[in-house]
Amino acid sequence: MSRFCVGVFLSAVAVVAACSDDTLHGTAARVEDYWAGPEQTPVDSQRIPIPDDDVIAIDFGQVEVGSLAQRYLFITNRGNANLIVAAVDVSPSTSDDFTVSCIRQGVFQPGCAVSSSDPLVVAPGAELGLGVTYTPSGPGPDAGSVHLSLNTQLHAELRIDLAGEGVERDIEVCTLDCTGSDTDAGCQAAGYRCNDESGKENIVVDFGESPVGNDYRRHVRVRNLGQLDIVVIDLTLDALSSPAFSIDTNSSGIPGVLAPGGEDGFDVVYRPGDGQQHLGRVLVSSNDPNEPEVVIELAGQGLAPRVCPEPVSLDFGTVVVGQQEIRSFTLHNCGLMPLEIHRVELAQSPFSPDFSLVDPQSVAGTVPVGGSVEVQVAYSPGENGSDAGGVDIFTNDLASDPQTGKSGTVSLFGRGQSLVCDLKPDPQAVVFGPVEIGNSSQIELQLTNQGNGPCELDHVEILQNSPAGEFSLPSAPSQVTIDPGLSESVLVSYGPTDYGPDTGLLGVFANDKDGNEIHVDLNGFGTWPGGQGRWPSAR
Repeated sequence: MSRFCVGVFLSAVAVVAACSDDTLHGTAARVEDYWAGPEQTPVDSQRIPIPDDDVIAIDFGQVEVGSLAQRYLFITNRGNANLIVAAVDVSPSTSDDFTVSCIRQGVFQPGCAVSSSDPLVVAPGAELGLGVTYTPSGPGPDAGSVHLSLNTQLHAELRIDLAGEGVERDIEVCTLDCTGSDTDAGCQAAGYRCNDESGKENIVVDFGESPVGNDYRRHVRVRNLGQLDIVVIDLTLDALSSPAFSIDTNSSGIPGVLAPGGEDGFDVVYRPGDGQQHLGRVLVSSNDPNEPEVVIELAGQGLAPRVCPEPVSLDFGTVVVGQQEIRSFTLHNCGLMPLEIHRVELAQSPFSPDFSLVDPQSVAGTVPVGGSVEVQVAYSPGENGSDAGGVDIFTNDLASDPQTGKSGTVSLFGRGQSLVCDLKPDPQAVVFGPVEIGNSSQIELQLTNQGNGPCELDHVEILQNSPAGEFSLPSAPSQVTIDPGLSESVLVSYGPTDYGPDTGLLGVFANDKDGNEIHVDLNGFGTWPGGQGRWPSAR
């Protein structure tokens, strides 16, 4: 009989190494109970008999998606021979979310790679230990099974059924997919738009165009679509949000806990105080690991009148003293409500009496949206120099000073300058140089007005001439007006009658800024015909 057992051991597998001979001598491996739990140390008092159908169930229950749960199975070798585990087979239908490990050499080793040629050996009194890890990759139930082949008389083929359910926290934040407030007809007929539907874009609460001074509300619905409690930790307005927005949670349990399937909400309140565009953000923070913060974009446009002057300053440039220049600026209603212009008036600081308003009463009145009105300003400088002033504007623009009602000021600038004649002769001295006796030479003198006012040229005459009267004016202008930048020519002639130098003085009589009389020197030199010698009939 003993030779038969040895033959089986050699030709078969180690599973039957202790076969009938061990049985005859009262030695065999035996399993009869087990312990399963989350700890790596079994509790003897909690061991359970192995069912008659040889099926052990390990149920992880609900485990949050993405997290890790572990269970340990311990089966004691109650026999007096080694327990041989020849196979640990994971069913092909087992979910990939389960992984199995076995104790070998005192530590859990993943995979449980055992076979008939490399079995797992458990000494008498020792534990057969299996570890199962469950990491659900998504919501929903998972299942599987592991088969153990043992060298025992009873429970030689054990099946371990695995079960678990992946659960998650899933916050849903929704608002009506419309523009306006909840009481508007368009919003009452609208459906919800939620964070899960927006993709990478944030959901938006757009109040649209809303008259100033009123409260407008939009309700935000918050639901728990997951299987675990959602804790809404905080509701905050982004630091850059307009103060026109606020959050009302008076009738809400948020921040707080939402049970699976639970629903709550809060209101976003919009109260525009001016005619500007307002932007903001609400941040909904929770313990949803996939979306710890949901962002709600806020937008609104206050409906209000708004005055926009164009241009914001008037520069009259240089104006002749005693004359008047009229220029204008435009007051536009760039808001979204009718603009009431109460009045316009000259500013008290800075102030110049040289500025005045042309028909200011016609400016007051109602300007429709997109409309405008023109304001005319006159500038009449009384003396040379620069002037500065302004036009104060009083309207129902909400940005106006609450005490004075002033909406803004258009600045005024100007410079007064008298009209002057500045007559410049060119050349400044008429030099003929050497001229032969008996001949004559002519030079054209240019009189140019370099001033900003007209020059009234009365006449031109030779004030001082040579003794022989050798300088003359073939054409002398008189009673001529020379406008700024223009010139008048004077032809001066020199005909020497004797040898030597000659001088004279030309007088130009006009309303020049430096005096009514301008002097131009005349110079010439008489020479003998053909050279420096004397005439044959000398004097």
